[in-house]
Parts: sequence; C-alpha cells; structure tokens
Amino acid sequence: DEAVERYRSALEKEPKDLATRFRLGVTLRRMRKIEDAAKEFDKVAESDKDYPGLALERGVLYEESGDIKGALEMFQAALKKAPDDPDLQLRVGAALVAVDRPEEALGYLKKVVALRPTSAEAHHYMGRAHFEQDPSKWADAMRHLKRALELDNNRAEYHLYVGWLANETTEMGLARDEAEKALAIDKLMADAYWLRGDVLRKQSAVDDAMKDLKRAAALRPERPYIHASLAQAYESKNDLASAFAEWQKATSQEDAKPVWKYLYGKLLFDNRRGAEALPLVSAAIAAWEKSGERGPMLTHAYFIAGEGLKATGKGAEARDQLQKFIEGASPSDPDRETARRSLQALPQ
Repeated sequence: DEAVERYRSALEKEPKDLATRFRLGVTLRRMRKIEDAAKEFDKVAESDKDYPGLALERGVLYEESGDIKGALEMFQAALKKAPDDPDLQLRVGAALVAVDRPEEALGYLKKVVALRPTSAEAHHYMGRAHFEQDPSKWADAMRHLKRALELDNNRAEYHLYVGWLANETTEMGLARDEAEKALAIDKLMADAYWLRGDVLRKQSAVDDAMKDLKRAAALRPERPYIHASLAQAYESKNDLASAFAEWQKATSQEDAKPVWKYLYGKLLFDNRRGAEALPLVSAAIAAWEKSGERGPMLTHAYFIAGEGLKATGKGAEARDQLQKFIEGASPSDPDRETARRSLQALPQ
C-alpha cells in the first residue's frame, strides 16, 4: 500500500514517467488488484507498446485473472521478440500446461529447468505436464512435483499436485497429508477440499467426504471432477436423485472424462434407464478406442451399449457391441449369459 501511494505521488509530479507507471502496475498486479493494474499497463502501452517487460506482466495479469488463453497469446507474442528469455519460456510452458497441451509445454519447460535447475515453479509445471500425459509418465511427474516441494514447500499448489498424483496412484496417506498441508496454507483452495474429500470417499468415510466435497463445489462450481466425486459419494449413500444431478453436471462439460460418462451411463442402465445411458457409454467407448485404452470398464461399456442398441432396434450395431463384450469379458462375468441370449434373439 505504501509503495502504491509513493508511485501515485511520483506520477502526479511526472505523469509521463513510464518506468514509475509500469512499477505501479506490477505492484497492483501483485496485490491482485487486477482492474487497476490493467489500467496502468494500458497507459504504458499507449505510449510504448514494446516497453521492456510489459508483455510478460500483461500475460501474468491475464493468467491471474483466469484468462489462460489470453495469457498464452500474450506470452507467445513476447517470446517471438525474446526467444531466449527463461521467464517467458516458463510462462508459456505453464500456460500450455493449463490448457492441456503437455507435449508442447515440455519443450519450453525442459529449457527452463536446464537453465534454472533450482526453479521450484519450473519443476512444478514439468511435473504437471508429465501428469497430464499417460500413466507411464507419472513416475517422472512425481519426481518433479516432489522436487518443487523440496525447493519451496510454502506453496499450496505444490502440495496439492503431489497429493493429486498420489490419489491417482492410490497412495492415500500421502494424498491426504498433502491436501491438509495445502489447506493449512490456503483455506479457500477448492481443489484441496476436493482432494481430501475424494480420499475420504475412497476410504468409505462418506459423511466426512461429503462435507469437503460440498465445500469444494461451493467454492468452484465449474470444476467437473468435484461433481464427479460428489456423484459417487451420493451413490454410496444411495441418494440416486442427487447422484444423477451431480453426474449431469460432471458430464455436460466439454472436458468430461470418458470414465465419468461410463459411470453415469452404468448408473442409468442399472436403474432401467438404458435409453439415456446409451449416448454416454457410446461416447466413452469412442474415446477409449481412439486413445487405445483398454480395460474392464470398456468391456462392460460394450455390454451396456449392446443392450441399449438392441432396445432401439439397431440389431447389427447391437450384435457388434455384444460380441466385443463376450470376447473381452471374464468367463465368470454374470452378464455373459445375458449377452449370449441377446445375441441369439437378434435377427441374423
């Protein structure tokens, strides 16, 4: 606050002093006074659009306001003018991670880590980029995420992502510990409440899980994974109406995971709502087949799709799905006999 007061006082005496105006914008940005900072940067740009550091600071401003795509465009434009600037490389890499382009991000982040091996932020985003890749890269992800924590353990986000990956690899003790460390630093971090709630749900402490998951949803209602975890918690409590509502929120978004669509479809199918289940499991099947991912969920999705297609009179398509199910299912799978009878009932 004192710095802002002094900068404004200086600008009253010399309003064309771009260096002072730029520093005022940076200070306001650090104070998260986004609109005030933007106004100062705009005034600098009016006089000198190529002012040193302006593009980076405006990009960071976009980043902090949640406009990641705008930030990425700003960083990339600046990087064209200064291709060897590690600060810009880091910001471009971080923005690419945030928009789910991990391979591109790694190209920048590897350069930053080579130049700055003790940069906690560079290791953190390297870890997140590997995390967004397939599970074969998760060991590298955890190595970088933990290295970021070794270098700086006072960032809630760094604890969150170590815990998030631990949750995916069923290291539940570590996942819960890191969620709680994140919350000790930032009591308004929705993702940390989600993480702790999801761990508790998996450990069958559903009532405690619900408290955290509802808090997470209240803080960040746009996060689809929060609604997916809430849906599964409601299922555990046999509150199907609430589960359906949460699954709808989780799967209606563009970045909904195929596993959520399958789980929602399976719940609908198990409750005699096969017509509603069919488009969901069909979308999950298409995504899994495209990625080459295989597993018991895909196998069972073939069964649900086959039964749904049969009910809608699409015999040839139903036959194809049911045959895929029978080929992949375990001999002891109770649905094999149902699928076999359905195949026999279909016209040749």
